[in-house]
Amino acid sequence: VRTLGLYSAQIRTLGLYSAQIRTLGLYSAQIRTLGLYSAQVRTLGLFSAQVRTLGLYSAQDCTLGLYSA
Repeated sequence: VRTLGLYSAQIRTLGLYSAQIRTLGLYSAQIRTLGLYSAQVRTLGLFSAQVRTLGLYSAQDCTLGLYSA
């Protein structure tokens, strides 16, 4: 019974994990809908490369802002 007590403690912790798995089931439904958006995000990835280069320019704008002051 003492060894069963240890197993029952593990089963209780598994009960906590099963609750998380159920909530993950809700997220997986959202991830499937995000799969449709991921195709759009890939095309946005091409634009993000341009935005990164713009980020370099914006860093220069900040330094230019210091010079203008």
